Amino acid sequence: MAEAHLDLSTKFYEHDVKGKHMAKACESMTQAMKNHRTEEFFQNVIGDLQLRVINLIQKSLIDKIDDQELLCTIYEMIFQRMHPKMRKLIRFIGSELHSVYYKLACEICDKNKNLEEGLKYLAQCKSIARKIGLQEVELIHIKYNEIKKQKKMKEKHKVAEEARKTIQEADQLFNSEQFLEALKAYKLTLKLARDKDPEIEARCHFKIAKVLTKRGKRQSDLEQARNHIVDFQIQCQMIKTKDKTLQQMLFDAVQILQQLQANLRCTYRAYQQQKGSLNSVKKDHKEQEPLFKPLKQSPKVIIEQLHQFSSKPVFELFQYIKATFKVKTEDIVLPDSKTAENSKIRKTILKFISIFHPDKQNQDDREFFSLAEEITKQFNQQLKLY
Repeated sequence: MAEAHLDLSTKFYEHDVKGKHMAKACESMTQAMKNHRTEEFFQNVIGDLQLRVINLIQKSLIDKIDDQELLCTIYEMIFQRMHPKMRKLIRFIGSELHSVYYKLACEICDKNKNLEEGLKYLAQCKSIARKIGLQEVELIHIKYNEIKKQKKMKEKHKVAEEARKTIQEADQLFNSEQFLEALKAYKLTLKLARDKDPEIEARCHFKIAKVLTKRGKRQSDLEQARNHIVDFQIQCQMIKTKDKTLQQMLFDAVQILQQLQANLRCTYRAYQQQKGSLNSVKKDHKEQEPLFKPLKQSPKVIIEQLHQFSSKPVFELFQYIKATFKVKTEDIVLPDSKTAENSKIRKTILKFISIFHPDKQNQDDREFFSLAEEITKQFNQQLKLY
């Protein structure tokens, strides 16, 4: 039966029909091996048939077909029907299948098509290599990482495009003085743009601060406005080329921050005078609680230890701050010290600065304010290296 299918495969012009007959030949050989388990039958009959299949595949398929997807389909069809003892054929088809998977992945990567499909082909590359005992080639890992990076960038651009549309809608709401709706739209845009588009992220921080400054009635609104203005200034450090609008925002941010800090100082002191302590403030204004309490060590000791990190790699500073301020830094995921690109390290530094920036702290609490200043100073020094 296997020989009959192999004979038929030579009489058809259509490549897919040839492939089907070769697959059926392998299926018949597998069935024959189940019925005739002698080593003699395997060596004399199946051994010769394996070589015949290999020669036919080489002449009728490999040398004639340029369509890699068609070859892939035929190889998969044949590979699924082979007996585990048909090692020569398994090795041959497996190697060809491995090669086709890689070529298809490269084609997808080069033309920036469906990157998910490219990753699937490379995963199959690795799987087939394990099945046939083929040593994995470093190129596979390189291409796999390349496609993953492309896929991530494609998703990033898609989300950034969506963020650009939503910030335009938010600006329209802001200009028509629909501040509550504008605030919601800016917050949604900020969520979309975070770590994807630094300029849109910066603009959102600025506009949220503007809305809260205009419409905010509570002390916590002023505190949030201040924090967003500081985050805007920090985020602008990620933007190399700033247009005139962004430059004007930076200029305005200085004045807005000064006014907010002055208003907040008056508010804090008024509460202190009225209540005699800050106890009544804590319920409504949790953000004003010192960022650093409780600490296992005094701020003075921590400041002394921070001085030691000025000549050490930034990753050691990351670890120290994460360990010392676990709650406040729990959302920061540290980059891999061996593989992280400078842009990723820079983003991480700015995230730490955003948490500990002195402008976000209560300046009346001098001890903790000094600690915030020192932490920010250390990270700013590291920032110059990236």
